[in-house]
Order: sequence, then structure tokens, then C-alpha cells
Amino acid sequence: MTSSYAEVRGVRMTAGGRNRSTDPERGAGYGEQGARSGVGVNSSFTPSCAVHWSTIVTFCRLCHTVRNASHDHHGSYPLVETLVRRMFTKLTGLAAVTLLGFTLAQPAQAGQHTPGTGRTAAVAPAYFEMTDGYSERNLVVKLVKEEQIQHARQLVGGETSERPHVIGRIVKHPAEYNRLYSFHYDPESVSFFDYAIEVCDATLSYTEDHLDEVGGPFLPGRIHCPWNSRLVREVTAP
Repeated sequence: MTSSYAEVRGVRMTAGGRNRSTDPERGAGYGEQGARSGVGVNSSFTPSCAVHWSTIVTFCRLCHTVRNASHDHHGSYPLVETLVRRMFTKLTGLAAVTLLGFTLAQPAQAGQHTPGTGRTAAVAPAYFEMTDGYSERNLVVKLVKEEQIQHARQLVGGETSERPHVIGRIVKHPAEYNRLYSFHYDPESVSFFDYAIEVCDATLSYTEDHLDEVGGPFLPGRIHCPWNSRLVREVTAP
């Protein structure tokens, strides 16, 4: 029986679209050890990025074959399954890092070039309040790149609906401007997206409660992309 996706030990890989559960706690399809993931159609998703996903899907099918073989022989292979889980964690981490790399590859400058001087004029940081649609507390995001700041202001002002969601790399300690959480986003890593892989999707409250797990099977690479995230308003600097 053929299928458009490979489903292995709670792992669901899709060729497109947006497949997820409606778990209100995590806000994502969350299989064994947080390793349930899917491929969305990101505005920055390119053929070279898809190659990584092709490799992962092939690996998932291999995992499925190994698992079935253990069942067919009325036994189990704990060492093989342990190796499979470890390899899958590394692959999902690579995929998440690849996603962030391609998202940040969109033209964005940390400053404005001043003609004739060869120098880059500093950009004043901007701060925006972000919600994930589930958590009681909002996150404050610091932006330091001119293009991202302009896009954020267009989103808040209703001038655009493109790339409305926020992605960034988690830093595991509070920031002066974001005291409500024990983590914040690295300002240099923050960008926006339309669709993203499911492995980096989690609510703010769930991430706060499981912060010690971030960077492992949960949010590999410390990359966070809440699918329901959106900017609420611009706030003043602390």
C-alpha cells in the first residue's frame, strides 16, 4: 500500500502542505521525544534544501523497514532502534538548522551602507510583542536588521500579510526587554516565514516549561518557529 508520506515511530514527513495536530499545550504534532515533523511550503524553501528532506524521508523508510523486521521475527533490536533514534535526532537538527539558514538567506542588512564612507550606519533596534495564540504571556522580540524591522512594522500596521510568523534561535536566559520568560531570541537570528517544518514548532509556555530540553530532540538547534506566532504591537525600548 502506497502513501504520500512515511510514518515511522510517530514521525510524519509530508511532501507539502501543513499537517499538524491541534494539541493546545505544545501547539504542534508532537510524537515520540518531540520528533514528529513535517515539511511546509516556505517562501525560502529551495531545491537544495529539499535535498536534505529527501534524505530524511529515505532514512525514515529505512527505520520503518528495520522496525518491521524486528516485529516479523518476533523479537526486537534495542541497539539498532537506539541508533536509529539518535541518527534521526541529528537529521532533524540538521533540517531545522538548514531551514533557519535558508530563511535568513533572504536579503537582510544589519545596517544601512553609507555611500562614499565604506562604513555601515548603525540601525536602531526595534522591539515587538509577539503572541503564539495559546500562551497567556507574550514574548518581546528584538530586531536589529533594517529589512526585518520594516517588515515587522508593515505587519503590525496591516500593510502586508506575507511572512507573518516569527522564527529565531533561542538563548537560554532572560533578556532585559523580555523578563516574562527565561529565554529570548538571538536578535541576529530573528526572521519571518509563511510555513515551516513542524520540528521547530512549540508554544511559548511549553518551551518555558521544557527549556532544559531545548537543543536536544526538542527544538533541535534551539530553533523555534511557533506556527501561530504573530506580532501584536511595537513596544518602546527598555
